Amino acid sequence: MTENFIPQQHETDVNTFANFDDFKQTHISLQANINFTEQKIHFTTTITFTVLNSNQQTLVLDSNKINILSVQSSDLTNLTYSIYDKHPLSDALGTPLIIHFDKSTKPSINITIVSETTPQSPSLKFL
Repeated sequence: MTENFIPQQHETDVNTFANFDDFKQTHISLQANINFTEQKIHFTTTITFTVLNSNQQTLVLDSNKINILSVQSSDLTNLTYSIYDKHPLSDALGTPLIIHFDKSTKPSINITIVSETTPQSPSLKFL
């Protein structure tokens, strides 16, 4: 596991921290429940990735002011994750979600993320 992993802006796309050279998103399933009383949206998102670099043990996804409740692999194993909010461009680019896992010997992986918005989430402006 790479505990001290610091995400960097991508060389060819400076608007992301995602390591899309290592993992290619091929499918996404999204379930959302809107709670108008609490002014929150609760999400369960399952994403399938093709593994492009089987030596990579860290998946970086872009996020922006959301509360991550859990991250699991397809076999329901809880995965270690962190939000890197110390980057000087976090206000502009959001905060990278860093997911750690063992090296993948499979050609694809499925990750399920359970999350909810926060009062600072940009998606809450309509509530």
